[in-house]
Amino acid sequence: MTLRIALDNGDLKPMQELSGSTAFLIAMLVCAVLAAVLIIVAIVLSHPRKRKKSVPARGAHNASGDANAWKRRVAGIVESHNKQEISKDQAFAQLAQLCRDYASSKSGSDMTSHTLTEIGSLPRSSRNRQGLDMLRQTIAALYPPEFADERFNDSARQTDVEHAAQWVNRLVERWK
Repeated sequence: MTLRIALDNGDLKPMQELSGSTAFLIAMLVCAVLAAVLIIVAIVLSHPRKRKKSVPARGAHNASGDANAWKRRVAGIVESHNKQEISKDQAFAQLAQLCRDYASSKSGSDMTSHTLTEIGSLPRSSRNRQGLDMLRQTIAALYPPEFADERFNDSARQTDVEHAAQWVNRLVERWK
């Protein structure tokens, strides 16, 4: 079985040849449209996607809301240092980590490895401004005793673990 199609080709006439300048003009027009589309796509894709912010639970429903539990953790670090189970440097490192963990739980975003610069550059709102400022101040106060050489730094020499624990407890008490 074959299929036959009848075509009337009596009125077919060849098109005029495109001149070199007309072909060039069409090619340029196509390139310009393609460039415009690529620019628009690049602009659209360069904007970061907005993530939906999860609203952290507050009040009695917030598992991190128990300030006494956080204070017990602070007291545990002090006790471990007093029993000489951990060094002074380890105690300061644990207190700084506890601050970051607490801030993460209160803010709803991971701050466990944020530097002072990163904490300082976080977007502030009326809701988180006080807490982030206190976190930055507390971490800044913990840095010299944690990292500086006591022979050359007065703050490192004069700050003890109990005093640093008071700073962390103050952060826990005052974060709103």
